[in-house]
Amino acid sequence: MMEVGIDLCQISRIEKTMSHPSFLQKILTVEEREALASRLQRPETIAGIYAAKEAVMKVLGTGFGPVGFQDIQIFHSPKGQPRVSLTPKAQQVMDDLRLGEVRVSISHEGDLAMATAVGVEVPVFAMDNSTFALRFDPELNRSFLRRDRAGYKGQYGRLAILGGSTGMAGAVCMAAQAALRSGTGLVYVVVPESISTIVQIKLTEAIVIPVPDEGKGYFTSASLPAILDKQEGWDCLAIGPGMGRAEASLTWFRKLLPSLIRPGVLDADGLFALSRDPDLLDQVKTPLVITPHEMEMARLLGWKVGQVREDRELAARTFSERYGVITLLKGPDTLITDGKHFYTNTTGNPGMATAGSGDVLTGILAGFIAHDYPPILASRLAPYLHGLAGDLAAEGLTMEGMVAGDIIASIPLAFSRIEAWKEKEGDGHAQD
Repeated sequence: MMEVGIDLCQISRIEKTMSHPSFLQKILTVEEREALASRLQRPETIAGIYAAKEAVMKVLGTGFGPVGFQDIQIFHSPKGQPRVSLTPKAQQVMDDLRLGEVRVSISHEGDLAMATAVGVEVPVFAMDNSTFALRFDPELNRSFLRRDRAGYKGQYGRLAILGGSTGMAGAVCMAAQAALRSGTGLVYVVVPESISTIVQIKLTEAIVIPVPDEGKGYFTSASLPAILDKQEGWDCLAIGPGMGRAEASLTWFRKLLPSLIRPGVLDADGLFALSRDPDLLDQVKTPLVITPHEMEMARLLGWKVGQVREDRELAARTFSERYGVITLLKGPDTLITDGKHFYTNTTGNPGMATAGSGDVLTGILAGFIAHDYPPILASRLAPYLHGLAGDLAAEGLTMEGMVAGDIIASIPLAFSRIEAWKEKEGDGHAQD
């Protein structure tokens, strides 16, 4: 299925209307105005964007109302090709129409700007005789880097996962296994010394680093020097899976966070520790991604859970704008934002609401950052791959019967399906 929208706009009319300052503020978002820079005063450019937004509205079938000019952003690639970015509200309309992406072209002829928008159906690729259709994102499929034939382990990232405590060793193990299955070259699992033996038994491919814990079974201030001494050799740190909430661990976290010199991912008990003093983030100079669910997001903001649920976009944007972090707000439609741009993940299913699923996502995400994907791209790719693996697990095991380990086991199959999609579409790989 394909939806097409076409719109014509008179450049001279736009030029006249541009004399009113409120016009550009109504038509363009702050991000668009910043991206246009000197071209902001060119009426032919504004007319093209105006027409493009109108054309996208026609594809969505909303007209003026549910989706407005501020819900559709038009950016240009370095080669000048227009690209569409939608707010979650507009993306939901896309999802309801089962459209995977909108492609836009803009042209000019005399006093006219013309835009054509084409909404392309969500690509599906299901197993033979299966009713479980997989949803692919063409842009993200093309964003996975190709393995270098002459590559080496360090080239694919050195990830450290800091977590674990007595009774909760499984969380760091699942995060480590997910990172390894997602292509991370070297995974270091940093755990309190008291639980290191069981972690070493559970993990074969990861490197386990015990740090002093004063016999407590959780991180204490005594754990910090060894970590700070080693972090220069890591490309990313994932902090929190199974860490526990002992007061000594919260103190350890408060000392660790301002000392980070590498990008980080905060999840689980790391988010609980952060919620005690979110202003700690003002002291952090490296990129950070947080991965809260709605209750954790409410705790971080000091809101009620219902407030977060009522306006997830506002909650995520509020925190990202205030602290300069990327927020990956988990849920049925995981929302990703840096405070300026918004993305919604469409893969995944209710069967992924199972213990350990978040730890799996953390491992994938931190592994991608360690591999040198830009943090915002890694934050989009990780839930996409995580959800696709979850869909494949549910396809074979049912949503009721799957567990987090099944998501890990399905990651290679998810990569395989993405490769099959690329071959079907005739796309090459991005070069690492």
